[in-house]
Amino acid sequence: SKCHPSVPVPLDRDPSLPSQSRPLSYIDIFVDDFIGLAQDLTNERRVRRILLHAIDDVIRPLSESDNVHRREPVSLKKLRQGDCSWSTVKLILGWVIDTVAMTIHLPPHRLKRLGEILASIPATQKRTSVKKWHKVLGE
Repeated sequence: SKCHPSVPVPLDRDPSLPSQSRPLSYIDIFVDDFIGLAQDLTNERRVRRILLHAIDDVIRPLSESDNVHRREPVSLKKLRQGDCSWSTVKLILGWVIDTVAMTIHLPPHRLKRLGEILASIPATQKRTSVKKWHKVLGE
């Protein structure tokens, strides 16, 4: 796949990048989104189990007395769609991240939209409004 017709996405990992001898794992949390990284199949299962148990420990399950608008802490619908599946290429916060090739790029529709936003700014323009700058940074 390509991030833009003129920029091919590398398929192989850059050999000059450092490598680790032991499996790694890492979890980052963005309000209600979790990003988990793990190496080795047994480590992947362990990291996922720890994450799901941590959610259960921190956020209480639904009860009869809860507001009707309160939802389950872990969405079964999202789990069934594969949101908690392991992959070396993932769409995270609007970016396509490839952990094997060590690349990050925008999906084609976002790249097109960014091009439109940037094209709307005259080359001679030296300043912009906060509102337009926020558009450039990520609608």
